[in-house]
Amino acid sequence: MPANVGSRSTYLLTAVRTCLGQRNALTEAGYTIVRLLQRFDALKSNEPLKRMMLTMCPSQGVRFVRFH
Repeated sequence: MPANVGSRSTYLLTAVRTCLGQRNALTEAGYTIVRLLQRFDALKSNEPLKRMMLTMCPSQGVRFVRFH
């Protein structure tokens, strides 16, 4: 038996298994969502959106280390 056959079979046994129809299901779900959204009229508003945001930063500042 060649040396690299064992490593390939080990890879096949430990590989992550995914559903064979996962890509098809995601495509169909995306298509359905787009078709549903196309049935609604777009709402247009001239008012700007008001958003409240909170930004946190360290009280001591941020130190940078530069490597040469």
